[in-house]
Amino acid sequence: MSEAQDRRQVQRVAKSCTECRRRKVRCIRTPPDAAACRSCEDRGTICVPHVSSPRPIREQRLPSRYRIAQLESEVTKLREAVRGIQQNLGYRPPAVSDSAVADSGSTVDTHDHDSDDDSSVSDVLAAEQPAHLRSLFHNEWLSLDTPDKDDPLTNSKAKASVHLLDIARQALRKLIPSLDEIAKHANSGSGWLVLVQALLPMPFAVKSYQEILEHHHIMQQPDVDPIDLASWLLDFAVISLQSGQEQPPLSPAASPQNGHGGSPFSRAVSDTVDATILSHHRLAGSIRGLGMAVRLIRLQLCQGKFEKVWLRLRHVIAIAELVGIPMAARAAQRVVGSGAADASQLESAQLWEMLCSIDRILAMILNLPPGTWRFQHTAREELVVDGVVQVHAYLTKLTDIACRLQSLDDLSTAEGSIADVYASALELDRELRVLASHTPKSWWDEDPGNVRPEHIVQHLHFYIMMRVHLPFTMRGNPDDEYVFSRLACLDACETVARRYQLVRRVFPSGMFLSRILDLQAFTATVVLILMSHSYPSTGRLDMQANKARVEARVLEVINLLEEKCRDSPGSSLTQRGLVTIRSLYTLLQQDWQGSDVQQLRLKVPLLGTVHVRRNEQGAPASEAHLPQALQAPMDSALGMMDQQFNAQSNGTSAVVHGAPWPATTQPQADWSQNPFSWSIEEDYRNYFQDALMAEDSDQFLMWQSGTNTFPMQ
Repeated sequence: MSEAQDRRQVQRVAKSCTECRRRKVRCIRTPPDAAACRSCEDRGTICVPHVSSPRPIREQRLPSRYRIAQLESEVTKLREAVRGIQQNLGYRPPAVSDSAVADSGSTVDTHDHDSDDDSSVSDVLAAEQPAHLRSLFHNEWLSLDTPDKDDPLTNSKAKASVHLLDIARQALRKLIPSLDEIAKHANSGSGWLVLVQALLPMPFAVKSYQEILEHHHIMQQPDVDPIDLASWLLDFAVISLQSGQEQPPLSPAASPQNGHGGSPFSRAVSDTVDATILSHHRLAGSIRGLGMAVRLIRLQLCQGKFEKVWLRLRHVIAIAELVGIPMAARAAQRVVGSGAADASQLESAQLWEMLCSIDRILAMILNLPPGTWRFQHTAREELVVDGVVQVHAYLTKLTDIACRLQSLDDLSTAEGSIADVYASALELDRELRVLASHTPKSWWDEDPGNVRPEHIVQHLHFYIMMRVHLPFTMRGNPDDEYVFSRLACLDACETVARRYQLVRRVFPSGMFLSRILDLQAFTATVVLILMSHSYPSTGRLDMQANKARVEARVLEVINLLEEKCRDSPGSSLTQRGLVTIRSLYTLLQQDWQGSDVQQLRLKVPLLGTVHVRRNEQGAPASEAHLPQALQAPMDSALGMMDQQFNAQSNGTSAVVHGAPWPATTQPQADWSQNPFSWSIEEDYRNYFQDALMAEDSDQFLMWQSGTNTFPMQ
């Protein structure tokens, strides 16, 4: 740059000096052509005019697409050079199609600089998108478009799925039993498979042991589909679990590390399928994968893992909702009449019906709200076909009524009228009776020599009837306000206790229904004992006439529990239920004299904490002990339960105050005429689901004899 240009540049910007610019003050020169400004003169500094430096010349940046094309061209040339060298050396590499290279060898379009900057910025943003944000907009589960086979993201996911399937195949192949093991277990356990299939029908599962034998050679193929192999193993595990025979041997690598929940073989199958397939949503998020997951839920239910089943079922239902199974089921129901539904829609409808059925049956058993209560059953089965009652159709209608019990519980805890709650209970009672009236009377006949699936459904029918009337039956009110509920509940409890003996004698103690039946019969028997010794001063013949029959029924339940405890010594739930019922029954015997036991404290499922006291005059108020007759057969169980109670009895009992359902107590005015009194503490905890889900039952079945003080009014 010449001196003239420098001078013009300085003169053009010399309105302020560098010092004034730094201090951000006005630069004043007097006169205007003075060599120094006032600020510099006042401070005695040298006034240096500000000189602007010229802008650096930017080199034109090539577009990003052009740079990428150049890079791809160089890579192509390098690949061709390497291939030529390999051919000269005699190496013949596998043929690789150059179509992708030819397609990607794009021509360079000349765009203006601004548009190319925008495209380069978008390319960078697309490359730097986080995975969790990219899945919101590029999710194959939520997209209706067919995935592109040439998409790199799709290809990488496919490779990852293949890798996961290979790992699952290797782990599951180690669990395949021999044909001899399958034949031994299938011959003894296939009958229970028919029972499980009737209660939990699965259109995708095998229905006979012959199907398992026929598919054995297919499952041993090295390229067998892992999901098919897992489904086959789960079906056989259900049979082997209920067969009662010695379980198939396992290799050390396949043996489970824990010792809870079923046989070693069934635990190994359950844990392996859960870890290798169901834990990866990419494998489970399909109709076949969800069908396999339902098989796993059925196996865990047969193992008695109710807590794990409840959580796993919520997981599977969430995946099914994400992949659109409920919507596909509704669409199939709309077009099934016209015959336009395809096979995929029909499979989705069957899968969703199966999930809803399992969810509602489990909710009815555990006394919990079902997660699929918003979805109505799309398939309406006929209740009676050619004079034969369809067990699954009856069970479906029964679970629909049982789901409304949660609404009844919500009304009882909300601020509302008790009359409204009672009206809702009577409506449920009416629906149960109407449902039963649609079946022939011969269907309800009891056949002690042959237990069929309908016997279990009938048992559940009377159990639901008992639950409907139970809150009004246990209220401490001797008048006739709820006499209908009392009579209906007592009749249902007696029927539950009678049918329990019919079904339970055939079931092995290890079957998953055994614990459920034991717990239901335990609650029904306790209610029978308490109500048969209540309100003698009312003079009601209908409450006292059948007392001898009720006591005989209670003794039958006690004898059956003793038999099951001898057959299965490790069943802690059955043992504690037996000791609790015997202690309560012995305490309330009118002719029992000379014992120091005056009171018991029990925690009963569906009732809560029950306090029972013997109101005899002159009864000793010192230490109390259990009857000698009860100590001999159950010393170990008593010691464990007494320790558990003593560990918790130091605190105060949790009572819900202000609830619309007051604590149930016998009126104190009747104590002089009734030597027995009892009260129930209201509690928010559900001992029924605790009993089924806990590993040890000490925390929910406890009693204590002694002189503990508790409110009886």
